[in-house]
Amino acid sequence: MPEPRYFLRLEAGRSGPHSLVALREMASANALNLDTPISLEHSGAWFAIRDLPELSEALFPIARKHSLKTKVFVATPDSNTAISVEEILRTNLRAEDARPAPAAPPPITHYPNLRRRDYLVTAALCNALGLALTYFLPRTPLLNLLLLSGLLVINLLLYWIYYQLMSRY
Repeated sequence: MPEPRYFLRLEAGRSGPHSLVALREMASANALNLDTPISLEHSGAWFAIRDLPELSEALFPIARKHSLKTKVFVATPDSNTAISVEEILRTNLRAEDARPAPAAPPPITHYPNLRRRDYLVTAALCNALGLALTYFLPRTPLLNLLLLSGLLVINLLLYWIYYQLMSRY
């Protein structure tokens, strides 16, 4: 027996024929609701999906209600006596005393900060290179100005790298 196919009457007009699988996909995408008119393929009668119980259960299954299992409590002769708060606290203190002490964390090793030394060595090398360039290149006022301003920029850049950028990492 072939699977029944259905027509839908949506806002955009008549749609179909659709299989039950396609209708389930449309229902899961919220394209249908229980008031959507539906008709069998060779039937002229239109019904709301809620009026066809087997179809409404197939398209919109009822969510299972979950509940907790009831647990039967059996009273023992000891359970009738009241326990005081002090007794509970004493039991907790005994349990804490029986627990082993936590291990001490490993000591923190401090590494020396060599940033100042590295900055001074790098700045001295760059300035020595600038001094060598002024000695070996021709001495013109424009070239001296360019070398001095270049050394200033390099020293500022080194300071920024060593003291601003590297302190973040």
